[in-house]
Amino acid sequence: SNLLIDAQADATSHNFASGCSCMTNGTAGTFGSDASRDAVVSSVVYKGKLFISTSETDAAGVYRYDGGNTWTLVTNAVGKAVSGDTANIDSFVLSVFNGALYIGSQGTANTAGLYSSSTADTTSNSFTLVNATRGSFGLSQTAVDGVQDITIWNGNLIISTAEPNLAEVGRYDGGTTFAQINATDGKLVAEATADVDGFNLTVFAGKLFLGTMTGSTTARVGVHAGVGTTMLALNATLGTFGANASMINVTSLQVYNNELYVAVSNTNGAGVYRWLPEASSVSTTVTNWNLVTNAVGKVVSADTANIDSYVLKNYNGRLYAGSQTAAGEDTGALYEYDGTKGSWTLHNTTRGTFGAQTGENAVSTLMSYNGTP
Repeated sequence: SNLLIDAQADATSHNFASGCSCMTNGTAGTFGSDASRDAVVSSVVYKGKLFISTSETDAAGVYRYDGGNTWTLVTNAVGKAVSGDTANIDSFVLSVFNGALYIGSQGTANTAGLYSSSTADTTSNSFTLVNATRGSFGLSQTAVDGVQDITIWNGNLIISTAEPNLAEVGRYDGGTTFAQINATDGKLVAEATADVDGFNLTVFAGKLFLGTMTGSTTARVGVHAGVGTTMLALNATLGTFGANASMINVTSLQVYNNELYVAVSNTNGAGVYRWLPEASSVSTTVTNWNLVTNAVGKVVSADTANIDSYVLKNYNGRLYAGSQTAAGEDTGALYEYDGTKGSWTLHNTTRGTFGAQTGENAVSTLMSYNGTP
């Protein structure tokens, strides 16, 4: 599915019914002159402009929204951030730091890069490569496939790498210098097996929280308080959140109402969980993770239990979840949470339908821009 959802002039809720004119790209899957894009996977607002990354094998691009239905490609070409790249980038992750737009490449063959531009709001093709050598950030690995996530913490830009069983977390120290902050590649703490392919990141109560991407059944969350490479695990058993075992990936982390929420994937069994203790707690009691969706695989009782994963977004005092179902199930949906366990509102009247677009199996990203979700 390739649909960008953007609300209209105010933040009042609506049901994405046919005729709502919800899309900001005139044709589903098309951004600028590039058609048949698979998804939008990352977004950020930089100098008042909305930027998004598309997902397309070897042909991803970063685009700037210039109003109406106009999207301008700001990377060098599809699949490339700068002219020296090989056209092998499948997607980008975006962030803003120290007055510049940063983009990390994903899905490359051992040639991951971090790039920055301070003029992307008014120019195109203005990025420069930050890491000295593609595929290496001066950490342990020298043939990294991608940048999994980027966040800003303690005044530093933090990246996590994407590499099967060998993910790293690094702090950017300026120039081309990075310092590793997880002690062992592919591990959060001292687990028996290095199985982490990437980390998704957020900041909560002044600490860095990390959710693992494993592709196995060993999802977990950890926290780093800033001392050396010390990480603390928040799951007593790998893959177990509350009463639910064998969870696969932590796909999204959001802070809402001064509490940490995480989305955890599993085939037909994804859940959204609230971390119950105070942020300073390092307790691993299994009941610390409280399922707030109706059941695994469902947000509300009327759902079919077929949700594989979620993306989360905190906007205007509300927590939103976009569901992701398998291709062919076509029941992607947007939900709003009111803070009470199990109390969610479905926003698109028909699952899988957003405006004139039908058969949508997933919401791939959620963004806010110009006062609208």
